[in-house]
Amino acid sequence: MNSSRGFTLLELLISITMLALITGIMGWTLNMAHRTLDKGERKIHYLEREKISYSLVESQIQSLFPYQYDDEGEKKLFFFGGKDKLMFASNYSLWRGTRGNTFVTYDIQTNEKGKQFLQITEQIIGLETKDETILFDDCTSINFEYFLKNAFEEGKWVDQWPADEKGLPDKIKINIAYNIKKIALMVNPLVKPTTALSSSAVITK
Repeated sequence: MNSSRGFTLLELLISITMLALITGIMGWTLNMAHRTLDKGERKIHYLEREKISYSLVESQIQSLFPYQYDDEGEKKLFFFGGKDKLMFASNYSLWRGTRGNTFVTYDIQTNEKGKQFLQITEQIIGLETKDETILFDDCTSINFEYFLKNAFEEGKWVDQWPADEKGLPDKIKINIAYNIKKIALMVNPLVKPTTALSSSAVITK
């Protein structure tokens, strides 16, 4: 009887131990599944945001137009193209869509971790208020290039648009690198015929 009772208690202890082990494994498995699902959802959200960001930037650059301002009696084109900064006038706003012409500044900056991001600033022409947002954050590198072409030489990509150039680039390229992932977003501005406009706007680089 004692032997039988001891054997039964041993079986009970083994059963409890196995149940605890199985419960622990199931809990770990469910936790891993939840973390994997959460990571997958974050990745999907990131990819969707990235895709939307490309679309917004493309639409804004495509809507670029040659806005002229008066600088001490001289007509100048509101456009500046550098390796890490791009300024232009567009009739497409990230906030308002196609309602109203806007001064746009794309400024590449670096955060405290050494990663680069694109800061976009908009100002409706004629108003003082500005809107700002950040796109393409945590990048290894970002830079702009411009396709320069004239009647005397073949077209070439440059990272600084000549200040004395009277026209606008045929193409603008944004090079974005996320570690080993590299993306080149090339946009053809749908430039409209030049309209003589007067403004007191001053380009600040």
